[in-house]
Amino acid sequence: MADYYYNQKDFISAEKYYQELFKYTEAGDVAYEAHFWAGKSALAGQRSGDARVYFSDLVKLTNAPQALVARAYFALSETLSSNMWPVKRMRII
Repeated sequence: MADYYYNQKDFISAEKYYQELFKYTEAGDVAYEAHFWAGKSALAGQRSGDARVYFSDLVKLTNAPQALVARAYFALSETLSSNMWPVKRMRII
């Protein structure tokens, strides 16, 4: 259901369903993936602060798959760079 909403660009609903999935830690890797995609949903929905929390929490989980942790680090850097000052484009005459 969460993937459906993400693909429909309904990022708030997607995030909600991903949150429900990652509450079930007994789901193993699926729960970690849901945690990651909750962050991606928040980021796509222009809520970089929320996304940063998801990714920061995920990289701290010691049982998370290392490949997913690496992806979370990259996504975390994306959230940090999205909050940087907007760069003004210079017009060259």
